[in-house]
Amino acid sequence: MITRAVDAAERKDFADVERLTAIVLQRDPESVKALFLAGVAAQETRGIKAAIPYFELIPDDGTPEATHALFARAEFAYQIGHAREAERLFLRVVELDPSSTKARERIIFIYAAQGRMWEISQQLNPLLELGVVDMNHLIAVGSPNKLMLTTLPFIQRCLDAIPTDPLPQLLNAKWLIRDKKPHEAIVILKKIVEMHPDIVDAQAELGQVLLEFGTPEELVAWHTQLPGDADAHPDIWLVRGLWATKLGQEEAAVRCFGEAIRRAPYHPSANSQLSMALTAVGQSTRAEPFAERSRMLARMAILIGEPSNLDKVRELVKLLQELDRLWEAAGWCRIAMANNASWAKPMLDQILFELANHNAVTERSQILAFLSDLSQYGLPDFRRAARQDRPDHSVAVDGSRIRFRDVAVDRGLAFTYFNGAVGDQTESLFELDGGGVGVLDYNLDGWPDLYLTQGGPLPRRHEMPPHDYGDCLFRNQDGDGFVDVSKSSCLDNKLYSQGLTVGDIDADGFPDLYIANIGTNVLYRNNGDGTFQDMSAFSGTQGSVWTSSCLIADLNGDSLPDIYAVNYIGGDKLYTQECRVNVTPRCAPTEHTAEQDRLYLNDGDGTFSDVTDHCGVVAPEGRGLGIVAADFDGSRRLSLFVANDMSANFFFENQTPTPGSELAFVENAALIGLAYNSAGIAQACMGVAASDANQDGLLDLFVTNFYRSSNAFYLQLPDGSFRDEIAASQLEQTTFPVLGWGTQFLDAELDGILDLLVTNGHVHHPSEASKPHRMRPQFFRGLGMGRFNEPSAKELGPYFEGEYLGRAMARLDWNRDGLEDVCIGHLDTPVALVTNETASHGHWLSFRLVGVDSSRDAIGATVFVRCGQRTLMAQLTAGDGFQCSNERRLIFGLGTEETVDEIRVSWPSGLEQTFYDLQSEQELILVEGRSAMHVRH
Repeated sequence: MITRAVDAAERKDFADVERLTAIVLQRDPESVKALFLAGVAAQETRGIKAAIPYFELIPDDGTPEATHALFARAEFAYQIGHAREAERLFLRVVELDPSSTKARERIIFIYAAQGRMWEISQQLNPLLELGVVDMNHLIAVGSPNKLMLTTLPFIQRCLDAIPTDPLPQLLNAKWLIRDKKPHEAIVILKKIVEMHPDIVDAQAELGQVLLEFGTPEELVAWHTQLPGDADAHPDIWLVRGLWATKLGQEEAAVRCFGEAIRRAPYHPSANSQLSMALTAVGQSTRAEPFAERSRMLARMAILIGEPSNLDKVRELVKLLQELDRLWEAAGWCRIAMANNASWAKPMLDQILFELANHNAVTERSQILAFLSDLSQYGLPDFRRAARQDRPDHSVAVDGSRIRFRDVAVDRGLAFTYFNGAVGDQTESLFELDGGGVGVLDYNLDGWPDLYLTQGGPLPRRHEMPPHDYGDCLFRNQDGDGFVDVSKSSCLDNKLYSQGLTVGDIDADGFPDLYIANIGTNVLYRNNGDGTFQDMSAFSGTQGSVWTSSCLIADLNGDSLPDIYAVNYIGGDKLYTQECRVNVTPRCAPTEHTAEQDRLYLNDGDGTFSDVTDHCGVVAPEGRGLGIVAADFDGSRRLSLFVANDMSANFFFENQTPTPGSELAFVENAALIGLAYNSAGIAQACMGVAASDANQDGLLDLFVTNFYRSSNAFYLQLPDGSFRDEIAASQLEQTTFPVLGWGTQFLDAELDGILDLLVTNGHVHHPSEASKPHRMRPQFFRGLGMGRFNEPSAKELGPYFEGEYLGRAMARLDWNRDGLEDVCIGHLDTPVALVTNETASHGHWLSFRLVGVDSSRDAIGATVFVRCGQRTLMAQLTAGDGFQCSNERRLIFGLGTEETVDEIRVSWPSGLEQTFYDLQSEQELILVEGRSAMHVRH
């Protein structure tokens, strides 16, 4: 009878199969052959649901019939939204039949639907070995932080099928975390782990969000209830490492991050965190391979974001080869071959040859040697109390209400940037960044003046079209207003300008100007009589590319200020490309070559030497937008932080051996924690604010980022490394839905606690109506210890209620009332002079520093002010963020203190000076080496 049923099945006479198998099953209900054939016939005639009662009776004994039955049951569970059962059955199918590509594809889809991205890799390589290539799979495993929207219908099916099961909401919880709604995510994640404690991905996600937003008790309770197999998941070890870091258990953090990498060698955050942890325990040599790997992984994530660009795919394949991820490299080659890339077939053949000669993925020797023995580093002790916060000695001003007002029109500051936009259907990348704002006292009358750079018609490759637009210099009329003196000062820059910097290049006491342009840059020497002289060609500092920001500072310690030009992107295509406005994706900077920054060393005779290629600042994939030069480590040397767009930031640590010797930098951003955000991801960084944001005597950095990508807040640690504490600062959620540009720290109410200003605005006019274009600026009031909150816009003043396309922002006290103001440039509306009119504020003391043995600008000089039990610190920095140059003046808010006990000045030359018992409400001029201070009137 079974034989006849088999024959009927081969003829596809499934009605006869059902009739014959029914007879057999009546006599022998456990006949596997009959159950199998009956199930097949039922599936063919009445659908998979009708087959399940037969397939469920087939024993799971590894036979082909059992495997087929398991797959059918899994497929049915998948179709009706029973994801957990489908996963269990598909995994069993793969166990019995490793060549089942369909089962592996279903598992990958289920994992993607639940956001379980790290588990996908276990199924991907076998598929690639079988020649099955799906670009979505490659993207998922290559960029695990991406969440797949294509799974949403399946998720809804699962929710409809079993409403009481929270597991399908795991992906939703991850989206909530990404959308900066952590407390909503915690509710969902707790439900998931309560019902499914074995879903370790959910456990890890809950641990990470509790670490930032939960209580210590919740975190301990989470860790206690982890299932026994949780140790197999890399993200559990990542959470432990981050937790240990917060507790100050640095060696235990090394152990945890190392354990994470043993389980997931290409975990971006774990590699980044391990490099920083090793550096923190004094093992920078061991840290370097992990820092290099984190750089490669960050670059890979960017390349994966452009799968339609075959040149980027080729670079991605090469990078995957370097990482020994050969099966993925082969997969991308096959994708490229399908798109007729001529290079793909030879590269695929080479990769397949490599795979044939070594089938196992190999670790690099240094990494393998380190990971093979982690026992020298102990495990964390989570019973120990967290580090005690330093006492907060800040003295707030009772009842202070911060107020600002834009007085630009009232005070004669009339200027609007012209970006050359020619229509509303196309745009050029040139027109998106706006101009620069520079503060200088060009005539040394004690009042800060303003220089504003202008755009013009869109630049061409070899010439600038004739036009009447030009930069403007506004003289401050003793705090009453401003007057345009551009013509009388002989300033005639009509190039397409971006940022600028101010500095005394020849130590004559008068500030000079360096203007960043698209094309050739301009150096103006201040003649001291109210006029300027164009020294660009003579000085050798012109360049010929797109310079965004720049700075003037003494980088080699010879007392002569040098010039650093931050360059963005280039290539001939940049000058001809027209980008459509209402399409997605838009033109991206990554489509163009990243331009190398340039460093010009001051020769002392009015000329500069381009030493870029010999001093350690050559680095790939820069696309720089913001920069700060500062003495970050107390070495008396100025290091450079460069904020890069869509690639890792740079930190060029100054290792020049002695003042005046050959300049030497080493790029260490990944090692010290400044290359990426806390998740190990390179961001689209723009503006930078530098100051001591948490009152610990160390410089910190706040970096603005793209829309729906929180800004970064890098707090410096005592060992010289940095940690992104954007979540702890209470700034993560409020900076997520905006696109930040210029930013500055200032003490708005003079209470001794720094506040923060950010100007926002989208880079494009969004094609989606739901995305904002113009955006409100933001003011964040400092609460002490690196924490902030945002007062209402109405409370701050009308300017903060408006929406703009904000760009550059410079800090100054234009009316010399001790309250710092900002000048903000907009892309297409008049400049704003946002004046601090806070009525109830603290006492203050301000300083202007003049170097003698140090460079005259005294960049890197640090002032410590002691009042009672607290000490405040501020440093003169250069670069100052995004396309701007701040007033060279340090203002200290003293709160209720009317006198200062001690002033200590640390000069770049090494000289230390101390002064005692000073009254507040004074502007003081400190000249290096002189015992007397000059009161400015």
